[in-house]
Amino acid sequence: MQAEQRLRLFHDLWLEDPEQYFSGEELIRIQELLRGIRDFEAGRIQESIAAQGQTESATWDLDKEFELFADRECAWWDLHGAPRPKEHLVRPSGPPGDPLGAPVACHLFNPTFSVGDPCYQETQDLSNASISQIHKAGFSAENNCLLLDHFARRDDSKYCANVYSEEISEIHEAFVFGLRSAMKAVVEICWGANVQSRMKQYPGINLVPLPLWGSYAGLVLYLEMKANVFQRFIIFVSHPQQFMYVQSNGERGQNWRHRFGLPQDRALELAARLGGIQITPNFYQLDPRLIANLRLTREVKNQRDIWKGQALAQLKAAFPNSEFPSYQTRLKPARRGFQYLHATSEDLSAATQVFELEKLPNSGQTLDLPRLRCETDDETLLKQRNVRLQEIAEYWCELGQLSLAFASPISAAIRASEINLHNICQFQKVLSCYHQETESECYDFEDLPHPLVEFLQAQDGLRFDKSPISSRDELETAFWLLERCKGNPKELNVLVLAISVLAAYGWMIARSRRPSVDDLLILRASPNNIVPRKCGSCQRPYLDDPYAYWAKFSPERKLWRGFRDVPGFNITEYPRRPDIYFKKGLSIATRVACLIEARKLLGQKRKADEIEV
Repeated sequence: MQAEQRLRLFHDLWLEDPEQYFSGEELIRIQELLRGIRDFEAGRIQESIAAQGQTESATWDLDKEFELFADRECAWWDLHGAPRPKEHLVRPSGPPGDPLGAPVACHLFNPTFSVGDPCYQETQDLSNASISQIHKAGFSAENNCLLLDHFARRDDSKYCANVYSEEISEIHEAFVFGLRSAMKAVVEICWGANVQSRMKQYPGINLVPLPLWGSYAGLVLYLEMKANVFQRFIIFVSHPQQFMYVQSNGERGQNWRHRFGLPQDRALELAARLGGIQITPNFYQLDPRLIANLRLTREVKNQRDIWKGQALAQLKAAFPNSEFPSYQTRLKPARRGFQYLHATSEDLSAATQVFELEKLPNSGQTLDLPRLRCETDDETLLKQRNVRLQEIAEYWCELGQLSLAFASPISAAIRASEINLHNICQFQKVLSCYHQETESECYDFEDLPHPLVEFLQAQDGLRFDKSPISSRDELETAFWLLERCKGNPKELNVLVLAISVLAAYGWMIARSRRPSVDDLLILRASPNNIVPRKCGSCQRPYLDDPYAYWAKFSPERKLWRGFRDVPGFNITEYPRRPDIYFKKGLSIATRVACLIEARKLLGQKRKADEIEV
């Protein structure tokens, strides 16, 4: 059997012959890119021979340029009435003696206050959980890597992304792109969605995608080009925090790491081969060191809150016209329960009773639960209701397992080995840990752990016009729309926000209809089981109805449509309400008034009041 032909792309990276995978114009394009890469490598070899005996770049001195940048950056804050400490600016970290000569660069977004000492002015600060993870994976100054931040000042990442003006951003980016022009790295790893966004949007950066093939199929290398000349490889990978939340090392946790860690490991292996360094193999799939303890002592929490509060005050002084969420410090006494969720006794009762379904041998069995029992002798309707309740029970079970998998280092009173997930009150205690006992630097939707995103996007009722939630803005909108969510979602890190939305959604779907109208309603099969909704006034989409009830005696028409498109019905500001189909003039504290109106609609059979679906 003839051996498969292989080619060396760059340094230690070998790939199968592209002619076996491509043809026509795409093959010609790839071959042209490969020629540019070979020319680049030949030029690097010549430069290396000419530079023997030299150390740092003769034209760009890192220490000098950082001091000039720091002076300019601090002067801008002074000019805008918000002096900020120079000690909170963090310089790049690289190999001692020649940091710019490192063959691999790790490009992060910004340093935060999740550190032991905010005045430590090196990017490689192992007291930060993200930097520590990158270091354990094999990317460190000691292993010939340069670590740099896009924005060098300590701040919450959401403020760097959403509050910094163009002027201050240009000061930071002038330094970082000057550094990138001077560094010798052949491959640059960009960690997280924020860095990826800035790199793709920055003027003058031309990134040409090179989809790989064969053993690296599914990965995309980006080639940074300048005047059609190849400069370096760019690889985009997930933020380290995505992999910290899966705290469990059981079978489920290991399966998740294998599924979602494999793409990360393959991308980092690719970077290491291009840069000629050795890293920890399969780190994101197998390494138990990913289980990071995000719990902090009260003293550390309080100190970090002070640092964050001072920084926020400085930002407010510099940007008085910008909107900032109210600062919720942990120095204030914690309210009982989960601060951003409020479930009524009826919610808790309904959800707790849904858990009882797991004790039944099959979902078709008649339920003997007072609040969930269907008041009808119709066997078809009984089966429909029981299937729905079984799905809701499975939802809560899966959400409970996910929550415990992401929150292992929680207080001793609710350890995973002791908590009963079928007790909704205990489950609520698990939720409180996310805000009160853990710290996260993640704010963007792209930084959510993959298992949670997969679960969130699988829910039919957490969609807008049947499109799954895929951004932070959509997740915040869902928070506003769900009645049991309380407070301002902009205050929350993205993990707490997602868990809040999932829990509030679980309580919403667990609540049953009033027995007085059970005999009037049916659930229908696909595609009528899920109904997209929108505001009758502003036409903005609302969360889809995952269990749409239809009039039993007129199933071709939606029972509640008569309450949607009414004058004055406006959810532009997304006020919380139990059901979008309620008329604004009706009481939302109880459904009795609306149910009486529904009976009248059915009894009078007024076709004009029913809207076609």
